[in-house]
Amino acid sequence: ATCDVWGGERARAIPALRAVIAELDRLGSGWSAGHMVYNLAEALRPLPGVGAGLSLRPADIADAMSALSLHQALHDALTGLPNRVLFGTRLSEELSSMASARTSVAVAVMDLDGFKEINDTLGHQFGDVVLQEVAKRVSNCVEGAALLARLGGDEFALLFPSFAARED
Repeated sequence: ATCDVWGGERARAIPALRAVIAELDRLGSGWSAGHMVYNLAEALRPLPGVGAGLSLRPADIADAMSALSLHQALHDALTGLPNRVLFGTRLSEELSSMASARTSVAVAVMDLDGFKEINDTLGHQFGDVVLQEVAKRVSNCVEGAALLARLGGDEFALLFPSFAARED
């Protein structure tokens, strides 16, 4: 659902909302709805040209929390990458459009060899750092419409949509 109460200020409020959502993702599961509302209000308060800030109605907060819930349902909390659900949805969409668009898709799945030993010997916190670093490095190599997702554990997948179909 969209939030029309912002009117002309919506274009400036949306980046503020996204910043709050990104910060809450960074904080992980330790945040509460009250923390979210406080941060949302603080993010909207200093918008240039708005004066005292925007007043948030319950519908505004519900919209923001709904967007946050959707984001969290479709993204990995540790890496911020799309998760298995979003990857599956995008893959289904690409496969459905393949025939009509005369294109192909490519999928690559990778896991990290020796990752269990990293977790077992150095601890899960270090393992989390390794997963975050892998996500960052692979993301830096992915271009265009390709989608990198963390499927779970040490497993990642890449979806390369819309390759020109080749004749056999």
